[in-house]
Amino acid sequence: MPAAPAPLTRPAPPPPLWLRRRPDNGGRGENGGTEAGTRTRTRDRPADDRLLCAACGDWVTRQAWRIAVGDSHAHTCTNPAGITFDVGCFADAPGARAVGPATARHTWFAGYRWRIAVCAGCGAHLGWVFAGGGAPAAFHGLILDRLVAERPRGDGPA
Repeated sequence: MPAAPAPLTRPAPPPPLWLRRRPDNGGRGENGGTEAGTRTRTRDRPADDRLLCAACGDWVTRQAWRIAVGDSHAHTCTNPAGITFDVGCFADAPGARAVGPATARHTWFAGYRWRIAVCAGCGAHLGWVFAGGGAPAAFHGLILDRLVAERPRGDGPA
């Protein structure tokens, strides 16, 4: 009597999008930007330029992507619940993912709508993504104490 065929098994479903890790350049092509030539190549940047999620260590953004909005990079902002945040503005943050609907309610930047930004690696709240009527058209407002600078790699303990 022939052996019974092996039962068919289904492959495990992929993890939800919010749990998937992005490549170092955030899936934005070789030059790291959304348009050709908007940034230098990711591999040409020093590793110590990177800012990581303080909760999990995943790459979020770069020091070089700091921008001034309203004449300043850093802002102290208080939400309606009375919680105060020190927020830094960044042109891009490939390691942060926007979640939820955009709203203009209680915005800290006039003319901008915001969405919550979470770490693409662990889901920790990192700040907000702002989009709307101004220059720049969009930016990330990230909570500065939720980012840590990447330590330069050396030959031994620091």
